[in-house]
Amino acid sequence: PNNYCLIPNLIKKNNFHLKSASGFDAIAQAIESLFSMKSNKKSCDFAVSSLKLSIKNFHKYLKNPNDTNSRNMIKAANLAGEAISIPAKEIFNKFFIMCSLLLKLQ
Repeated sequence: PNNYCLIPNLIKKNNFHLKSASGFDAIAQAIESLFSMKSNKKSCDFAVSSLKLSIKNFHKYLKNPNDTNSRNMIKAANLAGEAISIPAKEIFNKFFIMCSLLLKLQ
């Protein structure tokens, strides 16, 4: 999507288990993006930005969630999701272009 809304207040009061699982998922996605054979500079930049925010805020967010660390964790999760989806988008776009060209040949 071109537009999205990140609302920290929606995650601030989640229970510890949900906060830890979702925070760790963001970290795992960012790391996966860095090591993916399909990664590119843009996906790596998003992944590194995500990891920087996660490393700085994850523990604070788990122990004492506030507006700042909740906002930073939701940004980190968004960046990790963006990082992991960039290679998939590029593959889909290449596939779509190839299919379009093949259809024109008929």
